[in-house]
Amino acid sequence: MLRQYALAGLLGAGALLLLVSACGHKTDIRPPSLVAPEAIGDLALTLGDHGVTLRWGRPQRYADGSQMDDLGGFVVLRAQRDGAGGQPFTRLALVPVEDRDRFQQEKRFSYTDEPLTAGTLYRYRVLAVTLGGYLGDVSNTVELGWQWKAVGMKLPFTKMHGISNDYIYVNAFDTQLSDPARVARQVSQRRTGIGGDGLILICPSDTVHARMEMYNADGSRGEMCGNGIRCVGKYLYDHGIATDNPLRVDTDVGLKVLFLEVEDDSVSRVTVDMGEPILDGPQIPVAAEGRIVNQPLHVDGQAYAVTCVSMGNPHCVTFVDDVEAIELEKIGPQFERHAFFPNRVNTEFIQVVSPSELNMRVWERGSGETWACGTGACGAAVAAVLNQKSERRVTVHLRGGDLEIEWRAENNHVYMTGAAEEVFEGMVEVE
Repeated sequence: MLRQYALAGLLGAGALLLLVSACGHKTDIRPPSLVAPEAIGDLALTLGDHGVTLRWGRPQRYADGSQMDDLGGFVVLRAQRDGAGGQPFTRLALVPVEDRDRFQQEKRFSYTDEPLTAGTLYRYRVLAVTLGGYLGDVSNTVELGWQWKAVGMKLPFTKMHGISNDYIYVNAFDTQLSDPARVARQVSQRRTGIGGDGLILICPSDTVHARMEMYNADGSRGEMCGNGIRCVGKYLYDHGIATDNPLRVDTDVGLKVLFLEVEDDSVSRVTVDMGEPILDGPQIPVAAEGRIVNQPLHVDGQAYAVTCVSMGNPHCVTFVDDVEAIELEKIGPQFERHAFFPNRVNTEFIQVVSPSELNMRVWERGSGETWACGTGACGAAVAAVLNQKSERRVTVHLRGGDLEIEWRAENNHVYMTGAAEEVFEGMVEVE
């Protein structure tokens, strides 16, 4: 019973009683184990505005290797040192598992320590506790250095692009951001930041290989990015996070399946099943009922024939004689913020070259003109078919390169194929 005595001394008898009572109110679990839980090995920290957030994964087994099912909670330990000297690790907080049903779904846990004092070194550890009061071994140690207030957070990143639609990618399996929207605005600046069309987080998922979260250059959340998800597939495979083929990636608009073309152990191209296009007005959304196909829309005093499609995010497609003649910097923002589009809109200007080829320029909401837009190319292909201007399989020429788009009649799904490239890796200081 040495581990129980050690725990009582660390927590205090009252805290230990609170832990067991708070976590033991369910009756559908087996009696408390006599074995200690395994050590937590993935403790990580993220610096926020006023403090630090610790995150760690749920231990799955006891120290003897058997499956654990009576976890009671976690103990957070902290040691700190300033110019006057240091302190040993002491209990900072008790994190009980109060909702057993929710706990079965949770894979990661967190605790925020704030406020902190500048000029102080902080070190943290976490350990798991069973309902029986048995204490696991301490986790790895994470540290917040002396000058944390001055230097901010060092963020590892990877710059990638899909036919020049470039984003900054962060591996959220290892690094968590407390305010991704703010980071997106900072790093997307092309003169003062890394430069890109936005920020994409590659996150863990409980059900599929990964989850993608996308932020536009202005910090607004984007539902989906076709070029971005191809790069997510390349990152997962090339970095050894997931090497299945196909890969399954969750997004804000649902599951996407990625088919990888691999050359010399590296992904060169990706085909994405983008799902079915949404054509019903309120679901796109637009301020009209039914399908919006070749309908007039007045923008800046001119009538445009538009077709509206959602590929998980809203698109307005209009056909023109010459895409290079469009004053996109002038007209793009007026389409984006037109009252007809309650959530703003991405706008594609399409020149039909032949039944199998389209030229395209795009104004993306939150980012302005980009050299490519995968969901926009999909929307343009669907709009071209609906207006009887193209076949179901087309090559879309964008400023950054070509995409192959196919709207299959047999399942109504749109498939997008294109390149994915890693440009460089680095470390950037974010506020």
